[in-house]
Amino acid sequence: NTLEALALIIGINGAKSVNLITETGEVKGRPVYDMTEKAKEALGIVFNECTSRTGLMDQNDIMTYMKLCGLDTSAVLSVSQQRINGILEKYGNESKFLNIDGFLSYYRDTSQSNSLQLRSDLSTFGFRPDLSRCAEESRMFTSSTGNAQYSRIESVTVDVFSTMKSKSVVSPLLGLGLSSLHLYHTAYFTDLNLTEYLLTWSAIHQDTNQLLIETLKSLYQAQSWGNETVQICVMVLMVLAALPDDRQNERITTIMQSPEKLHVRGDVGSGLLNVAKELSIAQSAQQYSSDYHNHRSMLDRYIDAIKELRKVRAVEKWMLENKSSWEWIDQFLRSESSSNQGRGDYLNRRDRGGVHTSGTLYDNNNSDSDLNGEVNESEESDYGGNDGYCGGIAIVRGAGVREINGTYTSHKKFDG
Repeated sequence: NTLEALALIIGINGAKSVNLITETGEVKGRPVYDMTEKAKEALGIVFNECTSRTGLMDQNDIMTYMKLCGLDTSAVLSVSQQRINGILEKYGNESKFLNIDGFLSYYRDTSQSNSLQLRSDLSTFGFRPDLSRCAEESRMFTSSTGNAQYSRIESVTVDVFSTMKSKSVVSPLLGLGLSSLHLYHTAYFTDLNLTEYLLTWSAIHQDTNQLLIETLKSLYQAQSWGNETVQICVMVLMVLAALPDDRQNERITTIMQSPEKLHVRGDVGSGLLNVAKELSIAQSAQQYSSDYHNHRSMLDRYIDAIKELRKVRAVEKWMLENKSSWEWIDQFLRSESSSNQGRGDYLNRRDRGGVHTSGTLYDNNNSDSDLNGEVNESEESDYGGNDGYCGGIAIVRGAGVREINGTYTSHKKFDG
């Protein structure tokens, strides 16, 4: 395909995809598939790395595996346990353990209708599109508690960055295309994993400000977490935030605090923290109006986006170093989920079968109103816009004593 050809031309290591399934016959006129030997070999490596006892996965091992594959099991524990019991009942040994044969049988059945799941899970454990495996240092890092596994996105960016000996010179026209959100919107539906590799390669040591601003504005304009545009925007932001080159911190700062205006007539910056704060203010001022729920839905969208980005270690580090920029939102970020739904990384929002249950970031209809206009008008509402309360945040404006003005965050039911 064109995407793969482009990746090979510019020299991305491991970009040539190999088949994971092969047709072995048919039953009642329908084709039957099995995994290729290379795919089985890769799954065998994954299985052995995820077992706590030789040759067997118990329930805890399967739960750990689901977490590594992206499912937020803490929010949907009962569903996860039910899923595990179903897997063990069908593929397990006396419904207690899963051996390698059962593990491969599970993926064989899944691949009959959904080979995307198989490729995604292998990517989680460091297997490139051609099924070569990235180096251990691109998969694992040392934390205060010992060795830990990079998230899939971080592993991709570290792998591309560390294996690129020299960057191919591309024409100005190709460079323009590689910096366009439209390219990744199209590529997303062709090969998501390869899209992440291509985006990482194109961004190394480059000025990505135009792509970041375009993505941030598209995120604001998207209608709901079910909207594919949101998923693509989150993917782009996470890849660019995870890329460990000399511009990483600059990109994260842009993502969080970009002053670039959302609208030519407005004064709200497009950074995630900028927009989220203005939405909270607008919501507080309009909590009795018909616009309240629209602002709440949009605020949830931004809270969830920030939560997703915090899964990138460099973003978490940036947050710790810039706490004064987001203290007002801390209560939202500490909550289990602003939308009260379980979810894994953005990839799991796609409708895929598999070992883990797919989840959605957020699925609610939002108004696509002009944020800057709404925020500015709220200051002249019937309630004066002088004070408000919203989920632990009170914003005071226009008080008689200047020192009283500001944003106040509640940390318990009664703050006195």
